Amino acid sequence: DGVSFVSLDHALAVACFGDAPITVRLWSNRCDGCSGEQGGTYEEGWLAAPTLNALQVSPVQWLDQSWATAILDPSLGEEPDPGWTGTWLELTGHFDDPRAADCRWIPDDASLAYYGGARQIVESCRQQFVVTRVKVVDGP
Repeated sequence: DGVSFVSLDHALAVACFGDAPITVRLWSNRCDGCSGEQGGTYEEGWLAAPTLNALQVSPVQWLDQSWATAILDPSLGEEPDPGWTGTWLELTGHFDDPRAADCRWIPDDASLAYYGGARQIVESCRQQFVVTRVKVVDGP
């Protein structure tokens, strides 16, 4: 269910579920400025530093709060359909995306203090929930 999903430890999700498909119903919110990428160059940027392709979701209907982020697979477009905001969605996706192995971040000088190494970037990408299907639904 939605509460279990947003409470899920993503590192454990990778270990327990791998890239198995997961389907969950969540409320989708608008969230301008939610991305927090550091400066520099990203490879697999859609996964390593999601910005426009991020869905902000909650297990309950909120007008301006989100509890989790889900990342759109590039096959679904570069950003969410406007009709997906402020509605209930049934999302199917997975953790541990195979493309996570190609995630890289080369920080700029101002962001170098935040760089934790190549492994940290790959692990962060593996822990993203990648959405492969979206369906608008009536409720949870």
